[in-house]
Amino acid sequence: MVLHLQDDSKYAKGWPCISSSDLLRQLENFMSAVIINGFGTENGVLFIKPTRRQVDGSHRYYFCKESPDGKIFLYKKMGAGKFFKIYTNKEETVEVLTYIINYMKHRGAYPTIKDVEQHYEDAQVIIARERIQICLNIVHSEIKVVSMTTTVIAAEPASKQNKGSQSPRSPLSSSATAVASPPSNDNDTKPRKRTHAAATNSSTQINRC
Repeated sequence: MVLHLQDDSKYAKGWPCISSSDLLRQLENFMSAVIINGFGTENGVLFIKPTRRQVDGSHRYYFCKESPDGKIFLYKKMGAGKFFKIYTNKEETVEVLTYIINYMKHRGAYPTIKDVEQHYEDAQVIIARERIQICLNIVHSEIKVVSMTTTVIAAEPASKQNKGSQSPRSPLSSSATAVASPPSNDNDTKPRKRTHAAATNSSTQINRC
């Protein structure tokens, strides 16, 4: 499922929710050279364009290092001062699929797109609505295929069992045919009796002569 989503050419970019190709390229170049000393959003490095100009106040991007492995993530600072995480293509795919599968595992129900959106809004993660819908469709189609396959496999033993229950009947029908065969043998013995009687009569006639 992960590979299927990553092969989508529409999302073949570093951060799927970044729509501007110029901004995307600038963010990638900035990240390759950024140096971050501390962990957390409070120690994040503000993204600055090559022209040394900042993005407008409602689109402030920060690169932050997270513990314990020191991995760097992109964050967007909203007007209210909250930091929202932005996943890369692969990170977002794995994250959403994992959440959907765990949701079904623990709640026994298929999540709606609103359920998934609310979860990531509470977790302060930016994921496009259409991206969530694609992941939901992929999981639903995979589960449908698995369900159909399981039904077919479960039906095979039953069909074999039915065939096995019929197998004892075939010897009975064949033995009944064998029992009906002796009358033909009786018919064969009668001509031999007639032959013996005829031979006796002929011998008597010869003696009389």
